[in-house]
Amino acid sequence: MPKNTNTVILRSPALNYTLDESEDFLAAFAKKMRLPKELFYDYAIVKKSLDIRNKLPKYCVVLDLWLDEKASRSSNLAQCRVVSREIAKPDITPRREKVAIIGSGPSALFAALALAEANYEVEIFERGAAFRERARDLATLMRKGQLNEESNICYGEGGAGTFSDGKLKTRTKSVYIPYILSRFVDFGAPNDILYENAAHIGTDYLGRILPRLRAYLESLHCRYHFNTRVDALWVEAGVCRGLVVQKERIAFKRVILAVGHSDDTLLRCIHRHGAEIVPKDLAIGFRVEHPQALINLIQYGKYAKDSRLPAAEYSLKHKSRSGLGVYSFCMCPGGSIVPSMTLPNTAVVNGMSSRGRAGNYANAAILAQLKAKKFAQSPLGGFDYIRKIEQLAAKNSPSPNFAPAQKLVDYLGQKTSACLAKSTYLPGIFSDDLNTILPAHINEAIRDAFLQFNKSMRGFICEDAVIVGVETRSSSPIQVVRNEWLGVKGIAGLYCAGECSGFAGGITSSAIDGLRVAKALSESF
Repeated sequence: MPKNTNTVILRSPALNYTLDESEDFLAAFAKKMRLPKELFYDYAIVKKSLDIRNKLPKYCVVLDLWLDEKASRSSNLAQCRVVSREIAKPDITPRREKVAIIGSGPSALFAALALAEANYEVEIFERGAAFRERARDLATLMRKGQLNEESNICYGEGGAGTFSDGKLKTRTKSVYIPYILSRFVDFGAPNDILYENAAHIGTDYLGRILPRLRAYLESLHCRYHFNTRVDALWVEAGVCRGLVVQKERIAFKRVILAVGHSDDTLLRCIHRHGAEIVPKDLAIGFRVEHPQALINLIQYGKYAKDSRLPAAEYSLKHKSRSGLGVYSFCMCPGGSIVPSMTLPNTAVVNGMSSRGRAGNYANAAILAQLKAKKFAQSPLGGFDYIRKIEQLAAKNSPSPNFAPAQKLVDYLGQKTSACLAKSTYLPGIFSDDLNTILPAHINEAIRDAFLQFNKSMRGFICEDAVIVGVETRSSSPIQVVRNEWLGVKGIAGLYCAGECSGFAGGITSSAIDGLRVAKALSESF
């Protein structure tokens, strides 16, 4: 910690460290700078990433260093710059106003957090269950194949991200990212999410964080309504007056719609009332699963069994011969494939892993871009298109909520697998030709991409690789048009945040959007 008022904080340039050096970054940094370690009062890791190029794993690290101002002028530290570690948070004027939030995913919870701390009367309406009950519903689905249409992978406390890998990496730029990460740590997330380049929380930690966050919000008089489905928005003369729950109107001055990427009921409702909604391009495909040991070997080479290294992951992309982009998404090292359907007689999959990523298998979505003009006959036509694919995927299922699967080599050969490689997917998989589920040009692009992926990751195509379908919920197929104050264009007093808005995708970007909407909402009074 700083010793006196003359302390400054210097940010180091990005530096590479071997696995051995990584145990004490400060000592390694001092050695590289030819300075005594004792010169520095303290340090913090700002960024940390694993570089596995040339099969020689090393860490790339940026440090913040506390030291005396006079010592900071050393020519050895010329590449460092003075920084401030103040964390920006949304500036919301305290008020006593009633706000309803529909949904309880990242955008909803961070909007609630910002508003409740500013003395707003916040009520959260969630069609699904609280975490523990929701976890039991998911266990019943995975063990017995029984789907609860109101409480599942997509609906319930924490949103769809609760049962995922808890990835926090985002391409969205925002001053709120350090604030969001620090709040996750406040409620029990591991401290390393503050600096890891590919930070993730893990499903097991999310299950601890959500009840703590809920308890804190309730201490601020925020009210949760679980297992409460909002039937419609109460809209009169282009103004949102509140909600309709079980035919009863409940008045609210402002309403935030944050229902995620799967629930289109209220989106159709606001569209009927004049909200502007436009279709958005889709990304659809499958989950591919390999033994984790194989991915470790491909990525780490001779270091594959080094216990100091995390379960290996990958990020792949390819532009097919047809010009269609194909890429890996939501890669889950040491994870499992899970059922993500919300309706019966459909097959939808997603990936999930715990904090330790200690499972024996790795999976990732392999998705192709589908242009809106290919499917959108109406603004919300993407939802209808997705449902048809999900129903087609389940058409030949021998048992409820089984998923179609195929060996990767057989998918490339366009033939049904006589036997299947092992998969982590529960309730279970059945053999089917996945080439018959998605449009021909999508399958052609994905097959082309797999061949290219095998060139960059030798051994990716193998007998032990299985693909499971379908992955259709990576993002919302629509975008709600917002005005300059982030309100829903066409309906005053209504805001749409997170993935259902079409302006966010993933935990961090959804949380950012929730904070932005909360700030805009507060300024509207």
